[in-house]
Amino acid sequence: MLKARELAILCCFLTSPAAAQEPRCPEIDAPRIARGPYVQALDRDRAEVLWVTVDPLETRLRWRPAADPVWRDLPPTSGTRHRARIGDLLPDSEYLYEVIDQSAGGDVILAGGPIFRFRTAPPPGTSFRAIAVGDSGIATDSQFAVKRMLCDLDPPPAFFLHTGDLDYLANLDMSVFGPYREILAGTCFYPSHGNHDPSDEVWDAAFFPPIGDPGETSTIYSFDWGSAHFTVLDTELDVIEGSPQMEFLRTDLGRARARGARWLVLVFHVPLYTTGAYYLDLKRILTNAAIAPVTDEFAVDLVITGHDHNWQRSHPIRGGVARDAWQDPEFVAPAGTLHVVTGGGGQVTYGRDPSSDSSLNRVFIAEHHALELEVTDDYIHGRAIAPCELHRDEPCPEKVIVLDAFTIRKDRPRPPLRFLRGDADLSGALDIGDAVGVLMHLFSGGPPLECPAAADSDGSGFPLDLTDPVFLLRHLFVGDATPPPPFPECGPAPSADDSGCLRAGCPS
Repeated sequence: MLKARELAILCCFLTSPAAAQEPRCPEIDAPRIARGPYVQALDRDRAEVLWVTVDPLETRLRWRPAADPVWRDLPPTSGTRHRARIGDLLPDSEYLYEVIDQSAGGDVILAGGPIFRFRTAPPPGTSFRAIAVGDSGIATDSQFAVKRMLCDLDPPPAFFLHTGDLDYLANLDMSVFGPYREILAGTCFYPSHGNHDPSDEVWDAAFFPPIGDPGETSTIYSFDWGSAHFTVLDTELDVIEGSPQMEFLRTDLGRARARGARWLVLVFHVPLYTTGAYYLDLKRILTNAAIAPVTDEFAVDLVITGHDHNWQRSHPIRGGVARDAWQDPEFVAPAGTLHVVTGGGGQVTYGRDPSSDSSLNRVFIAEHHALELEVTDDYIHGRAIAPCELHRDEPCPEKVIVLDAFTIRKDRPRPPLRFLRGDADLSGALDIGDAVGVLMHLFSGGPPLECPAAADSDGSGFPLDLTDPVFLLRHLFVGDATPPPPFPECGPAPSADDSGCLRAGCPS
């Protein structure tokens, strides 16, 4: 029975304009199924389909390869909760399924049709697209707007990541299985556990990731898709050095690297870096202290989190400093890990904390959105996309509003940073303004230098000190000091420390 509060919320958005537009996804006409069917534990050779019936029934799953007309039947299950495991599948292959009721002695299709299909995970070298959403489970018009946008993506995503807080309502059917029902019928859902999400008992009865390795649970697990390895963590459990979760993380990433995973991606709820509402949050600080060194140790490519209700993208980060930021937005073999916060799935959005240190943050947008990923052997391309219906005054030729985009590439060597030695303001020439800019940076809290490496006029390295502006002034007015290369022309500096360099100093 629904509680009065839940009924009120349900009635509210059943009569809202967003709910009236809901048929944009093909509706599932299965009145005797209360939840699902939905796909879980999808891998290269296996899958699971789950469904919950309104009344106790004896049901079974039948399935077949998309190219084969012959159906295969799995053994029936009884009760209201049903779970079917399919094995010995082929990688990167499409399969169809139907849910059959055999309670009354005959076969009645409870759920079947074109959207009841899934595609198994592909082998390394295969390109794919995926989606990620966070902080969504509130059954608002914004959540349904994001959902409709996901339904319209072409090609459809291979799987659906969630960065946590998928259930603010303490009712998974209202927050997850209702809103995303048509998507989850054919797209495997890989959630991470957030601070507003249900207890272990409720979670374990709903979500079944592909668990197989020691240390994996329903909220701590990993999976391979194409050339990428995804590791999902639970920031509601201990995230401290020496904890079982951290031991699993190191072991898991080590195994992935040993078998040649091209890309390493982490997914969890609490961000390591944010300039939003959780900038000073103790849990975030402790999570950063434990996980950030591991991202450096294993050269993790991408970290996807939520918790802050906005979109954020960091510079590539290693050792707590920005690296290769000057390459933005296409990073070729970057020397750091890119971190994104995707927490705009439906809940009210959060703005920036005015006291936060934004030196590691490249993009901050407080809007509802989802993250779309395209992954190949050569690159990961990500887009933060927002529904057109939430941007009615803007042209929408792509059927989505692209809030931000980035690319991480591995198909060519990292390019060297280019600048003119001593050109602190990146104007293309040396003058007294460069010396003044460094002096202000050192002594009066002036604006940050856009590329400290270029301001290192004597080539002595970091940190910058008084010798740098003095050296430059001697060069300009006495002529007895000449900056080392790259000088007198703007050029490459392969050995330069690019920490904190937000843009290169040479014209492209």
